[in-house]
Amino acid sequence: MLEQTCIYIRIPRTASLMLKRMFRRRGYKSNIDRPDAAGIIECYGTVKEHYDAKIRRHIDLWNSAFKFAVVRNPWDRFVSGWRYLKQVRNMPLKDLLGNLDTMDMDEVTHVHLRMQQMDFLFDGNIDFFLRFEHLQRDFDALCDCLGIPTEQLRVQNATKHEHYSTYYDEEDVELLRGHFHADVEAFDYDFEAPTCAQPSSV
Repeated sequence: MLEQTCIYIRIPRTASLMLKRMFRRRGYKSNIDRPDAAGIIECYGTVKEHYDAKIRRHIDLWNSAFKFAVVRNPWDRFVSGWRYLKQVRNMPLKDLLGNLDTMDMDEVTHVHLRMQQMDFLFDGNIDFFLRFEHLQRDFDALCDCLGIPTEQLRVQNATKHEHYSTYYDEEDVELLRGHFHADVEAFDYDFEAPTCAQPSSV
């Protein structure tokens, strides 16, 4: 049984919909304006300045709660967002990367493709990171840490695409590294080509 207040930092394209629905199904959902003594608060925003301001209004809760988030290889996460979003899915990846800072985007596209994962983490003082690449293993460890039962995860809202490395040339790799340098450095990710490219569906 969950016995503490937790904050789940919900980052798009990191199995966030699956985890959100699972926590709600289990009855763990809480609200940052009326936090339960034992519950999981979803923390999410589409404009960094507004997101950070909301956390500052609840800074005592932020500082005292157990905070966790799922992070993902930025090259992989970008492909997942690109293939998911109707506004850009038919646009060549190279064109999208080359115009990422200047093109008009709706709010949903912005939060999926422009915001770095670090933008969601406020001061970066997070208690537990799960890696998307080892999600089940890390979820089991999180459940053990929180003293709640684990379960088999089933990814939802997935996109079908090849291994992310097949979509980039050398110039694209470095363009994305520049755009998402904070994520690359903070989580020690790098561009990796598989020995045998496998289809992906997330």
